[in-house]
Amino acid sequence: RVGFPAATNVGGIAKPGGKGWEINGSGWLAAKGDLAFGKSLVIPAQKTLKLRYAFAVDRVGTGDSRQRVDAVLAEADPFKRNEAAFNAWFDKNVPAFQTGEPDILKLYYYRWFLVKRSIHDPKNFIADHPYKRPSIYESPVGDWFCAVIGLPIPVQIQETRWQRDITPGKNHILNWAERVHYQYHDYLQFTPAALWNFYKIHPDPEIRAAVAQPATDYAWKDVPVHGQPQLPVQEGSWPTGAEYQPNFYQFTKPDAWDWRHDVQGHKEGFPYAKSLRLDKASFTIANLYGAANFMEELGNTKSFTDSRNQADRMLKTITEKHWKDGFFYAADPETYRLADQAACYDGFLPFLFGMLRDPQYFTAFDKFFDPDWFWSDYPITTVAKNNPMYWSGNAISGPTASSVEKPHSYPCCWNGPMWNYNNSAMCEALGSVASSPGGERFRDGWIEFHHRWSDSHFVYGDRSVPCAMEHLRPTDGSNFRRQVVDYFHSAWLDSTFSYW
Repeated sequence: RVGFPAATNVGGIAKPGGKGWEINGSGWLAAKGDLAFGKSLVIPAQKTLKLRYAFAVDRVGTGDSRQRVDAVLAEADPFKRNEAAFNAWFDKNVPAFQTGEPDILKLYYYRWFLVKRSIHDPKNFIADHPYKRPSIYESPVGDWFCAVIGLPIPVQIQETRWQRDITPGKNHILNWAERVHYQYHDYLQFTPAALWNFYKIHPDPEIRAAVAQPATDYAWKDVPVHGQPQLPVQEGSWPTGAEYQPNFYQFTKPDAWDWRHDVQGHKEGFPYAKSLRLDKASFTIANLYGAANFMEELGNTKSFTDSRNQADRMLKTITEKHWKDGFFYAADPETYRLADQAACYDGFLPFLFGMLRDPQYFTAFDKFFDPDWFWSDYPITTVAKNNPMYWSGNAISGPTASSVEKPHSYPCCWNGPMWNYNNSAMCEALGSVASSPGGERFRDGWIEFHHRWSDSHFVYGDRSVPCAMEHLRPTDGSNFRRQVVDYFHSAWLDSTFSYW
């Protein structure tokens, strides 16, 4: 029997007082074969010796590690058993898929592997862990990503809604509804909208009863004035998960385009930039529609009508006040001047989930496919290339308080790089337009975008094993954060099922 003291607070999750959670630090280590611990041995030429060793950690409240180790050592071939169990999971959970495109087929099963690998139950090894049920982590690697992170929760729900067994998605949903930890509601999210999309495929009454009110509360938290059409104000780019999006900075004073008006610069006394951002507005509207649908299912006509009417008002504000020269722009909260020199990806988000179906606005996607705006070899850029802050590298390169010669380095820049999280939303928004009356001309474009996004999973052109990364250079697909792999931060399966 072995023991080891260990604690973790990955993902920023810690006990009160900042102390880490103690990992159950007992287990069993054993071996069998031709070699033995503590004994020296000379191996003659042409002689082969074999050793099998196994190690297991006791699950919380048990002493089962020895039993598990002994069982593995007694097996003829534990690797074949693991392989069979792995394949059995796919047989049970994954819908069959056929295509003549081998890369797409390989990516399809990889993205299901990504779902499987991301499901964890930390209570097995960490006593009193706050997650009540198994949950879905953002990534298996890193000091922050190995936990539930709020930003990708809706894309994880969108992805798992296509799984035959609803249990992993349902557990994630119930954890969110009960807010088992603050990070379940952290960052900007469109989770109530994703919950409704999940429920449409799996109309589970327990989900409906559990989420209707929490989804409504969450949707309304960002409504500025009940019954009025105003859009919410976003202070600083960090809560959006899209750090350094340039439309926050077009109106900074005394100098425009000053990235220091955000989290890092605020520590030096700079005020936060504020924006009527269309991600916050669009997500709030989508969430109101999702919450309304749940309340209609419950027969709560008043709440249904209230949420739907509020969403309609705010969507009308976007079309009436944020549309200019064929694109939707964020705006300055004080003057309502549009950030028309900073076309960012959030300008496409009003089209999510079929919210905006008026064909006169579909022309926004002409800029999506314009190489002088968003289109690239690995599309799309997260800000239009005609913006003064655009840079394809992972840094702030100007025009204020930084330059190409002296950039401001930051590992998660959204001033140009392609992000899988963003492309996930773009695939949905463009797919919604391409499948709507008046948007048929974008169908071929959706296929091309889907192919290019899919190709980015084959890092540096290696077709053998795809991998979901965090963000890439849009000109050549170079990966910016090599330590972030198998990153469940986007929904590729969902758009493939919905629009392929």
